[in-house]
Amino acid sequence: MGKPKLLLLHGALGSMSEFEQLRGFLEPHFETLPFNFTGHGGRRIQPEGFTITSMAAELYSWIVEENIFRPIIFGYSMGGYVALKCEAQYPGLIGHIITLGTKFDWSTESTDKQISGLDIDSWRQKIPDYVSTLEKIHAPNHIDILADQTRHMMQHLSQNDYLKDSDLKNIQCRVSLLLGDLDRMVTQEETIQIQQCLTNSVLKILPETKHPLDKADPAMLVEIIYSETVRH
Repeated sequence: MGKPKLLLLHGALGSMSEFEQLRGFLEPHFETLPFNFTGHGGRRIQPEGFTITSMAAELYSWIVEENIFRPIIFGYSMGGYVALKCEAQYPGLIGHIITLGTKFDWSTESTDKQISGLDIDSWRQKIPDYVSTLEKIHAPNHIDILADQTRHMMQHLSQNDYLKDSDLKNIQCRVSLLLGDLDRMVTQEETIQIQQCLTNSVLKILPETKHPLDKADPAMLVEIIYSETVRH
């Protein structure tokens, strides 16, 4: 039968390259399928930008074109939100969704905080090496344009694209919500609120784990992903 297919979805300003270390741990158990959203990882930036809905439609089209039947999806941060939105819009498409550090509170106050924190000019002063890495990952795209489109995506998410109760009721597949206990971007409260609205879900708190994907223990992540899907 072969190994189960596991689709990896990156976070905001990320790309499939952020899964390089994790894939080495996953590949004994899964056929990993990394995916770059439009404008990320060198894929051409569209002048109109992107939204959660447009990325969900892009994911749907890719799954259909590749003829992947009910894949398992591991979505980090924004990638997890897109996966949930995709399943909500196309119920039954996905077999299992695992999110890590996905933010669900897109109230005005929370959104303003996220948008104000996405300041590339400030990052160039404080964390220049990180900005240099982003520029290499997304070349030939300009990181300032991608950041601007990401801010617009967040604003649109807050006003139009957030997961409504009706969306959550549409989600047919099992959902595993993972959250680091040291995550300063995502609260347990907002994650629990979503978990309680899903008909088939579980919340797992990861010990000694911060928000950035590279701060999570890959062996621990693989054990959870494997136990939640193959063993479940």
